[in-house]
Amino acid sequence: MIIPKRDAKEYGAVHVDNYLSFVGFCKKVESNEPCEVKVYLDGKLIDTLKADKSIEKVEKIYDIKNHGFTFELDEKYFEKSHLLEFKINNDELLLNGTIKTIDKNNAKFNEYRFLHSLTLDIDEEEIKDLYCKDAIGFLAVEENLNDKDFVQYIKELFTKFPQVTFKAFYFNDSQKNIFKTLFKDYIERIDLIIPKNIYELTNMIEILISNVDTSLAYKNLYSHIYIFSNQIFINIFYQEYKNKIFKDFKPYKTHPFIQNNTLYNFTEQEIKEANYIVQIMIYNKIHKLLNKEKIKETDSVDEKLNIDRIRYILQSSQVKSFLISLMQKLYNNK
Repeated sequence: MIIPKRDAKEYGAVHVDNYLSFVGFCKKVESNEPCEVKVYLDGKLIDTLKADKSIEKVEKIYDIKNHGFTFELDEKYFEKSHLLEFKINNDELLLNGTIKTIDKNNAKFNEYRFLHSLTLDIDEEEIKDLYCKDAIGFLAVEENLNDKDFVQYIKELFTKFPQVTFKAFYFNDSQKNIFKTLFKDYIERIDLIIPKNIYELTNMIEILISNVDTSLAYKNLYSHIYIFSNQIFINIFYQEYKNKIFKDFKPYKTHPFIQNNTLYNFTEQEIKEANYIVQIMIYNKIHKLLNKEKIKETDSVDEKLNIDRIRYILQSSQVKSFLISLMQKLYNNK
């Protein structure tokens, strides 16, 4: 919480969201009337913002509701670094109101630009059918490249799927160099790509491999794909599945697939046959689409979820549609 100065009529603060977007609040001391925040770039007024938004992250910090504002730096200012100033009507700076922007030569610029794009409104029509058949992608960022189990999993996919194209998405030279060292034996099969936004990324893949431990910074990427894409499936890698069989999963009677089974197209019989184990329910459904026998409780979870699921999606449009639809419904009904 900020305590305004004794003679202040307005007060507030600014926070850097990802160096290309900014959030903050501004409030009048004696009323709830919305304030105006003036934005200057290198001393020149470029925008006037109305502080009347509800922004969760701002409200959590300052316990002030409905007085937030956002500012997105226009792409035309990405070429070089600039001095931003956020001021109130008496020309006084807000707290943290002087910010130096990054430019495209900064090592973090590509990643910030990509993360920034995820905060913008999604063009649902553009994204819904973007994909590239038989292409698997993953983020070649530090946390994934430093995860030995994840790296080994990707190498296993190279072996299991020799006809598939792989796309590694990176954002700086350090990531690129680490990747080339780790995957030197597979480099000819991999396209190394710096994506500018979610549309470029989704247009290059059919399956996106996600690490369960991936940073929350990319949560918008995954949620946007789950909600808006009709063509791309996110396959989450769980190292803990390595030594599991399906019998190790516990019945989960309060899971949405069971509580609201008709929405997710599971019958009462299918639920009971799976002993209320959601993973078995899903894979029995997949095997039915493929005319395969039902899952056995002694089947390997790792083989089914980390390997076979990818194979089924690549081979069967029915399986792919079923799994994508399942996740869309789950996310849209949270």
